[in-house]
Amino acid sequence: MLRTIISIDEVDKKWIDQKAAKENKTMTAIIRQAIQFYRDFENKRIEFEKLSEKTRGIWKKGDGLKYQIAIRKEWDHRP
Repeated sequence: MLRTIISIDEVDKKWIDQKAAKENKTMTAIIRQAIQFYRDFENKRIEFEKLSEKTRGIWKKGDGLKYQIAIRKEWDHRP
């Protein structure tokens, strides 16, 4: 594992220390967890964008927004 030095705001350092104490983890573990969370988030965002690009334009039955509004109106008429 590589070691690095980072500079963070005092408020962020205090928050990390509090979170680490609350979860009984080291500050380093919290930062690693945050980086992994961010990487996962970015990967999912990229996958979503690729899926959106692949499926763009496949709806051929008119205005998709009008269709969504129409079918959602059914939800308003629940017994």
